[in-house]
Amino acid sequence: MLDHAEPAVRITLNRRDRRNALSLELMDELAEVLTGEPISAATALDWGLVNRVVPAAELDAAVGELVLTKSVMATRSMAADAQEGISAFLEKRPPEWTSE
Repeated sequence: MLDHAEPAVRITLNRRDRRNALSLELMDELAEVLTGEPISAATALDWGLVNRVVPAAELDAAVGELVLTKSVMATRSMAADAQEGISAFLEKRPPEWTSE
């Protein structure tokens, strides 16, 4: 007599099965987000909804860093070479840099 059971079905996954499994997982996550149910910061990070999570005590400092980074980027984007780079990209031509 057997004292344990063994599965009688062998499950195999091909590429389509893995893709479907991933789609189902994403649909479950999407359903949770769309219902308005709160999720943890760790879950939001895991799902890729946010790119950084910091403890509450460090939030003001993290926001300050982000604001500083954005302001530096905005200031630099107004430089002549930055504008030339953007224009050249949009016009699909090589840039003509004015400074080194």
